Amino acid sequence: MSKLLAIKVMQEWRLTRFTDVTVHEWAMFIKPEELVVTLGRHRLQIGQIVGLGPRSSQPLVLLNFIRANRGRITYGELSRRLNVGQVKSTRISYMGFATKTW
Repeated sequence: MSKLLAIKVMQEWRLTRFTDVTVHEWAMFIKPEELVVTLGRHRLQIGQIVGLGPRSSQPLVLLNFIRANRGRITYGELSRRLNVGQVKSTRISYMGFATKTW
């Protein structure tokens, strides 16, 4: 899902992209499980990981990217319409914290 939104929709598809440069590189994406393992090797304990993404429906996400790309809405308005925030799934993006164990 993150590849679809961050790479295809935001960067590659002509109707929806909002940048002509490569901002996201798929090979550099790290799954939450991979991050937990890596942090554990460095004696960091995960406190919480939560999903981060658009809270509007998927068809509206796509439609509003098209509207912004065509200049029908501003990118500020796109941001408001996407309503990005905490979501259940970590498939698009995620955030969290870890603490150092001694």
